[in-house]
Amino acid sequence: MTTRLALLIPESWPLTPECPWALMDRHGEILQLGQSAPRHWPRADEHIAILDGGQTRRIELTIPPARRKDQERLVTYALEAHLARDVEQEHVTVIAQRSCPATTDGGQPQQAVTVLIVNAARLRQVCAQFNAIQRPLAQAVSALECLPPAADSTSWQVFITRPGCAILRSPRGDAWPLDLPAHRDDDDAELLSQLSAHVTFVFEDPRFAANKPAALELSGERRLNEAQLSSVGQNLGIRMSQRAHSGLWSRASAAHSLLHGSFAPRGHRSSGWNALRWPMRVAAAGIAVAIIAVSVNVLILRSDETSLRQRSTHIFAEALPGTPPIMPDRQLRRALDDARRTKGELAPADLLSLLGKYAEATGSVPGTFTYRNDELVIEFPSAADVPT
Repeated sequence: MTTRLALLIPESWPLTPECPWALMDRHGEILQLGQSAPRHWPRADEHIAILDGGQTRRIELTIPPARRKDQERLVTYALEAHLARDVEQEHVTVIAQRSCPATTDGGQPQQAVTVLIVNAARLRQVCAQFNAIQRPLAQAVSALECLPPAADSTSWQVFITRPGCAILRSPRGDAWPLDLPAHRDDDDAELLSQLSAHVTFVFEDPRFAANKPAALELSGERRLNEAQLSSVGQNLGIRMSQRAHSGLWSRASAAHSLLHGSFAPRGHRSSGWNALRWPMRVAAAGIAVAIIAVSVNVLILRSDETSLRQRSTHIFAEALPGTPPIMPDRQLRRALDDARRTKGELAPADLLSLLGKYAEATGSVPGTFTYRNDELVIEFPSAADVPT
């Protein structure tokens, strides 16, 4: 059975090695829950790191429509107005994009792009630590994407992921990590007071001042005191409710992975590459075998050519010693004819040899031979007299 271990990684990890975790099967059903250091983690086939707190940021940008290869450059330019650090120090993951009604001065439509930002050095540290303990990550996701949906489309949410850390999310999906001061786990009044201060600060933002939320929903591992919760809601002027903690772990595998580009884990490429990997390997092996066979054949032919050339040079040197080879085939043919004449034999170009070839080809012989004025005239029978 394939198992998956999801781990909620706080900002202090690995300096503080303990972290919450959930062991799940391949269907997302929780098999075991716990909180411990890496040496006590259960064994699993895959590991998912959920980056909690302020380790990731969710930003919505507006850029001009562009081709896919130009989008990364435009997103980088747009991020410069939102980040205090150099954009080059951040790792950007596009999680959503849509057309929006905003237009430029030229009337061009705009595109809204939602991105997750994580410090590249921090993500590299997390990946390196998991590799060091021989538990390489299959995915790294943001806790901002693992929140369960609100009870209705108008409610804001506060999701308490672990002691000292919560996430505030608006109905449109904007999310803010909230760092809470240390308090006793059973001190509901202190926790609600801190949450109230944080929420009030966010609601004072000009974007929300004109449309103040009507409801705030709390989600956590334990239920808070209902009377104190109602009192805080009255102070804020909104309706407050709470629901059971659920869905954080199972949503991790469906969230957008931050491990892409230079952070992509080995063996976890795109599905298209996985489908084509073995056919491409077979094709590459076939091409390699064909190249080797052609190369061997070329080497054999070159070796034969060199052997024939050396043999020809040796024969020419024996037949015509001291003669430079200019047109070796004609020079050897002429030397052979001269040698035949010297021994009284007919050369192929002699008259009698030519007449013999004529007789073999036509089956007839010349009619008359006349020699006068230093010329030999041979009369051949007409074509009508030549037997067929």
